[in-house]
Amino acid sequence: MWPIDRIGWNAPGDEGMSAASVKNRFRLLLDTARAEPVTIGKHGRRVAVVLSVEEYERLKEHADGAARALNAMAASLWEGKK
Repeated sequence: MWPIDRIGWNAPGDEGMSAASVKNRFRLLLDTARAEPVTIGKHGRRVAVVLSVEEYERLKEHADGAARALNAMAASLWEGKK
């Protein structure tokens, strides 16, 4: 994830932007998240990530494909042991 230091939120360190900044700059958060994932931190810990719908769908499809492949391999191994 990319910290939002270039627009004045948090310094680099991967804590992203604070929860207070999210509350005060929600529109800017949404605009930024459309271009790249944004981490949100609270009390110095990363607690959430905001990302575009397109990136979410890409990641979900990738995860779904990996799950299908693992299921197919498990089924194949199961059949081989019968």
